[in-house]
Amino acid sequence: MPALTRSFREIRKLTLVVALFAAGGLSACAAGDAGPDDALGGETHYTLKRGDAKVHPKPLPTEVPILVDHFHGDGTNSTTEGFRGWDFNGDGRFEMVDVLNEDGSVQARLFDFDEDGRTDLTRRPPTETQAKGSR
Repeated sequence: MPALTRSFREIRKLTLVVALFAAGGLSACAAGDAGPDDALGGETHYTLKRGDAKVHPKPLPTEVPILVDHFHGDGTNSTTEGFRGWDFNGDGRFEMVDVLNEDGSVQARLFDFDEDGRTDLTRRPPTETQAKGSR
């Protein structure tokens, strides 16, 4: 069973892929990290594709799901929404990208303030322990 959260290294790798994907409108493909389940049909690679944009009334941003097609060693594949891009100014590029857990919750939020395709700020929601400590 895959982990519900992505490692920091995987987020950085996927951030670059998503940034390139968002900037150029290209499809992307990457090999998964080798793991103990690979010999038993674990994920071998994945591709990203842009989902259908949800245009919200102004001043709300356009919301674009970024779908991840997971290909497994046993020949099966599955699709999840791995990211959600937000276009605030209508130029077709994402100023904010949500990195999603498998359950759809936000694991990290990436911001590109100067529209250079690089992450300027990363925010993570507080953990349950951190949230309890702030009460």
